[in-house]
Amino acid sequence: MVSRRPHAAPRARTLLGGSLAGPACIIGTVTGSISRPLALAATLCAALAGGCATTPPPPPPPVAPEPPPLGVGERLDLAARLLADGTDLPRVRLLLEGVPPRSARRDQLLGQLAELSGDDAGAVLAYDRSLARMDDDDVRLRRALLLERLGRADEVRADLERLRPPAPPAAKKKPERKLRPLQ
Repeated sequence: MVSRRPHAAPRARTLLGGSLAGPACIIGTVTGSISRPLALAATLCAALAGGCATTPPPPPPPVAPEPPPLGVGERLDLAARLLADGTDLPRVRLLLEGVPPRSARRDQLLGQLAELSGDDAGAVLAYDRSLARMDDDDVRLRRALLLERLGRADEVRADLERLRPPAPPAAKKKPERKLRPLQ
């Protein structure tokens, strides 16, 4: 037999902190035939179920679209600018890794990167690869300076001899001949 206690509802009310809005309270007050432990359990379940129902999380912030990938020329130009500043050498290395290895300019920039990093032997090798693809006086001169720093004087002399001589001075212009009119 189920006992009716008039104080069951107030006790449940105090246990839940004054919140009796749930199916157990409605069932208990309407029928009047629910036991105290069952009413308390039903009220706790209703309170917990109601507490779990939260608002959905906000949508993630919009993501900026990724910039288009850099082309080979753009990578080389950006790497050259960063090397001219002498800053962000790891980024220069990443930029040059994305360039095909058949580029003389890439090898030249790799040589400059190795030179700035303090790797003189690596810079000489990169300059050698660049000179094998394209003869450039500036690269040859940089290579000669590095070879001198490494103590390889015989190779320095050979590199300096290979530098192209300056272009011959412009020849004197011959005076213009005036043409005689035909008769």
